[in-house]
Amino acid sequence: MRRIRRSRRGDVERYHYTEKRALEGIVREEREREIDAAEYERLSAEADPSRRPVRKTRHVFPYDGRTMELDVFEVPPGIVLLEIELDAADEVPRLPPGLRVVREVTEEDAYQNVTLALR
Repeated sequence: MRRIRRSRRGDVERYHYTEKRALEGIVREEREREIDAAEYERLSAEADPSRRPVRKTRHVFPYDGRTMELDVFEVPPGIVLLEIELDAADEVPRLPPGLRVVREVTEEDAYQNVTLALR
């Protein structure tokens, strides 16, 4: 699976190209590289027209020695996901106090970006 991403921090825009490959269970191999705006536009033109861009605001913060990424989705609306990179598939991360987890969705295809783009 491949993905292109545009991110903005202040007045600075950056572009990334990512390839992901499932290895086993929830374990993924991910290769990412920065690209320029022209390559981003070229790859955008090749995108499957049945998929819409996924738009979200990502809040990144450290907790318990990990980097937490809290995604608040604008498109599709109403979804909030917390992503934590783990060292092993069986690792159970500690979560910040006060964080209310509705349910674990790691293995639910409905919450993968490739599926969310079909909404």
